Amino acid sequence: QANVTGRSMKLEGRVAVVTGAGQRVGRALAVALGREKMSVAVHYHSSSEGAQETSRLISEAGGHARIFQADLAAADGPRALIAEIVEAFGPLHVLVNSAAEMKRLPFRDVTVEQWDATMSLNLRSPFFIAQAAAAAMKDGGVIINIADLAAFETWPAYLPHSISKIGIVKMTEG
Repeated sequence: QANVTGRSMKLEGRVAVVTGAGQRVGRALAVALGREKMSVAVHYHSSSEGAQETSRLISEAGGHARIFQADLAAADGPRALIAEIVEAFGPLHVLVNSAAEMKRLPFRDVTVEQWDATMSLNLRSPFFIAQAAAAAMKDGGVIINIADLAAFETWPAYLPHSISKIGIVKMTEG
């Protein structure tokens, strides 16, 4: 059972989606939800082996996992992913927006293409996947957006990442 902003939610038997679950923070969160006996949609873009490992760890922890591949930076990626997950599991209860990229891009070297790629994955896709997931949360649910310290500190070599993460903070506050 989880307590989020004063609300209590039974997790066992519920459905969670974790984007970027094939590695790092996304993996840790997906496995933690699996430990709570949730059905976890393990999303990955290019880390297939990592997603398989995450799925294995969730199963060992007592949860149920299914792997979903999607390019969330693609215009239709977030909505298509949620539709596929809802078709497989039914209504959603938890979304964890963890997928992101953090590339070293010093100010003088940032190109329009690099800026757009970072904003598409780190900011636009979490917005639209949250929008699609909220519509699929029939019993209410929780959306968790992952930011990091870059949202609150200036990291000159990671400006697109930092700006995308402060956008995530502001989106979450709204």
